[in-house]
Amino acid sequence: MKPKIEKHDFQFKLRNALRFLEDGDKVKVGVRFMGRQIAHKDLGVELLERFQAEIGDDGTVEQPISSEGRSMHMILAPPKKRSRNDMKMKTHRGAAKRFKKTGGRRLQAETSFFTPRYA
Repeated sequence: MKPKIEKHDFQFKLRNALRFLEDGDKVKVGVRFMGRQIAHKDLGVELLERFQAEIGDDGTVEQPISSEGRSMHMILAPPKKRSRNDMKMKTHRGAAKRFKKTGGRRLQAETSFFTPRYA
């Protein structure tokens, strides 16, 4: 991102970050300063703080805002406490049809993969 980012571009990056956090991945959010923009580092800090506020409870700050040369970044991680029901089950579509979720949080195969045509 750049310090002078448009509203739609900010929302686009925010949506992608929320999607990554929902999948359980970390997100590195960065601001790059071009030319004389480096004199206004406060704009970068405000932008990153706004990004953090928009994320809210969907992510936690793993590494606070830090500056290196002409860039400024922070790292967000997914929230630590998540129940198993909230997490997505990453399976093949066919596997999802063949297996069903039981009360014991285990995947149990159905009785038969194929049903006879003539019974």
